[in-house]
Amino acid sequence: NAAINLNGATIDPYLNRYYIGSGFNFLTFDITSGDIINNVSIFGALPSASFQNFRFNPSDSIIYGLIPHNFYSTYYDSLLMSNIEVLDSTQIYFASINPVSGEYTLVSNTSFNNLYTLAGNSIDPYQMLYYYSAVDTLIGIDLYTGTPYSAVPIQLPPFAIFENIAYSCADT
Repeated sequence: NAAINLNGATIDPYLNRYYIGSGFNFLTFDITSGDIINNVSIFGALPSASFQNFRFNPSDSIIYGLIPHNFYSTYYDSLLMSNIEVLDSTQIYFASINPVSGEYTLVSNTSFNNLYTLAGNSIDPYQMLYYYSAVDTLIGIDLYTGTPYSAVPIQLPPFAIFENIAYSCADT
């Protein structure tokens, strides 16, 4: 009866596991039986319990994704006569997660400031690169170092978003 997020799902074909986010939890399903075999809280180095846009990498059997770290400020609104909290900025970190414990590990301390679509990520297991769609830019991240590899502008018609991407190992 857990709510499901739309921020990532992936399959480990070697262990026959399906992983998906549920709130601030990370769920593991057995593909053959459909049973939930693990449901753990997400935690890590930052005070953020979000692990989004994740993908299983078949080259090293690690799940990689993005950790949004939001910064808020508060101001007093005299019309509402109350404090209002507003998002000042968001930093996005690249991380891996242990699906058994729910602990994420930052791959690097580099922050990516590009917004991202929740359905836009893929892994190139040959070059060990993680890609995510930043609406109008395809961002590539080196899996070994977590550093930026590429930022390629995407030419789109107005109001279009590039998402639901997948990497094809058959033709790269």
